[in-house]
Amino acid sequence: MLRFFSGMRNDLLNTGRLRKYLTYALGEIILVMIGILLALQVNNWNEARKNKTAELKALNDLRKEFASNQATFQEHLHYKKEKEQLWNEFIHKLSDKNVPEAAKPKRRIDPGSITWNPSFGMLNSLLHSGNIDHLENDSLKVALTNWEGILEDFMEDERIHLDFTRDRLSTYPVPRPLLEIEGTKRTPHFLFQEEEELDQLFQQAFRDINFQNLMIENLYWLNSTIEESAPLHESFNLILRHLDTEIKKLENR
Repeated sequence: MLRFFSGMRNDLLNTGRLRKYLTYALGEIILVMIGILLALQVNNWNEARKNKTAELKALNDLRKEFASNQATFQEHLHYKKEKEQLWNEFIHKLSDKNVPEAAKPKRRIDPGSITWNPSFGMLNSLLHSGNIDHLENDSLKVALTNWEGILEDFMEDERIHLDFTRDRLSTYPVPRPLLEIEGTKRTPHFLFQEEEELDQLFQQAFRDINFQNLMIENLYWLNSTIEESAPLHESFNLILRHLDTEIKKLENR
């Protein structure tokens, strides 16, 4: 095409027809500009398609991460609620004078201070790289930005409970068992005392007001952790709803 215009231009110049030359020269320029604009448009379409593909993959990966963490969170919350119920029953039986001595607990039960350890590699990358600004859904951006604070409130309660168990409850002078750990299940094995001696030591501890206060405080931290789980549970559901909406919108675009 360009060779054709070049030959025509030379013919027009040689024959002195300047006006026609200028007309063809203008046409040549317009064709070149149209070609450039088309190339830019195609490039923009390709970039938009690449950006859409990358954003869709990131959102799908983020949704998988949140769904996986929500599942482990639900398991952990179930564990905490079971421990809370056991401790309520445990303290009730110890303190209720109508419960026969033979029916009262003989050992202190597991404090239930195992912590939840989620993994948010995708979210952290999105937040700390600044790529969160590329998300079009403002509600999703706000929910993801607020997530860290809500998560920290819950995990702070868990850390405090764990520190309390390690530094105060477990330091009270009663026999410490060797724990056989399998997942969230802990089976205690007492190595240095016979059953009768263990009964006496624990019954003595259960009558001590200091140990009673420690046991009540342990129940308090279980209650507090469960209460702090409510905003986290709501945030999980909110973020997953926003992610589903955004993914569906991108897939249909």
